Amino acid sequence: DPPNSISPSAIKDYLDCPLRFDLKRLLQMKTYDAAKREMDALDFGRLCHDVLDQFGADESIRESINIADIEGYFMAQLDAAIDKRYGKNLSLPIIVQLESARERLRAFAAIQAVDRACGWCIAHTEYPVGGDTGVEWQIAGHPVRMAIDRIDRHEDGERWRVWDYKTSGKAKNPEQAHLSLWKEVENRPLLGELWTGAGKEQRWSEVQLPMYAAFTQEHFNTDELPQVGYINLPRAVSDVAFCPWQKFDRLVMDSAMGWAEVAVERIREGDFYKAANYPVSMRDWDDFAGLAPDGLAAAFGLGDA
Repeated sequence: DPPNSISPSAIKDYLDCPLRFDLKRLLQMKTYDAAKREMDALDFGRLCHDVLDQFGADESIRESINIADIEGYFMAQLDAAIDKRYGKNLSLPIIVQLESARERLRAFAAIQAVDRACGWCIAHTEYPVGGDTGVEWQIAGHPVRMAIDRIDRHEDGERWRVWDYKTSGKAKNPEQAHLSLWKEVENRPLLGELWTGAGKEQRWSEVQLPMYAAFTQEHFNTDELPQVGYINLPRAVSDVAFCPWQKFDRLVMDSAMGWAEVAVERIREGDFYKAANYPVSMRDWDDFAGLAPDGLAAAFGLGDA
């Protein structure tokens, strides 16, 4: 059965590979690491997200332009989160990861203070949509469930921004994260017209930020399309920064939303019988590679259809 609600990350999984979407999202298949001794990327991201979410929700500190005050708040929330998750006796790998989180948040404290001084206010953090939140939104008549990391509004009352926090090892460019070169040999879903950027045909591999922008404009009735982007907190603290999608406009959003609508329709129809051919560079990231040494298409008798 198709899911009762759909999320941006689920649509991303479908755009990546319909068969893997079925295995991961509907059959709930996932890897298990019995030897885990440290935070994985998801754990680390959640740790930093929790600290930033607390900051954005706390009206007593989020308006501050004092770097020391913001940094002190981050450190206190980080220590509390680590203590709650792992206790007092931390393993060496977690101690190292904790220091990495400290460095990234210290760097962001300075950037956040400047951003607030420029008139940008945090309006909402971890804004919930769908489920029992009372905020409903649909794509192609199907309920959407998501949480937007951060929504800003300028003091002028006119301009809006929507951000997604990224704690990956390297800083990400939102346009490059959402659009990928179209390669027919990869057997990815083609759900609409290809986007032509820099003279190259590109497919939508991610629709998260366009979905956030479409929802925000509709729900908050903004006159202008919100700016979207990433707040990067990578390993190299010199790259900690607000990274807006420079060329994001309505044409970009409409193209992405068109692909998202078709993806939702195909998910609803149960169209999962197509396996993408991952390039060699991605095979280490394929959770299902161990199930099928000769490829998922061969294992399931799908060919490339």
